[in-house]
Amino acid sequence: MQGKKQFTDQVVSQFCLSERVPRHNLYRRLDELLDLRFLYPETQAQYSHTGQPSLDPMVFFKWVLLNK
Repeated sequence: MQGKKQFTDQVVSQFCLSERVPRHNLYRRLDELLDLRFLYPETQAQYSHTGQPSLDPMVFFKWVLLNK
């Protein structure tokens, strides 16, 4: 089963992570420059429809890209 990361920015004890990450952070720039939505339809056939959800293909692609 293809997983998809669900992220909601939550304020816990007056701390908001997205406000703490610098505006010119590498990961923010990647999100602005790369449109990786094509990964979902391209990888869908590789996943079963049963079982636990996998790692989000977009998260895996970014991990591989940054760890080279």
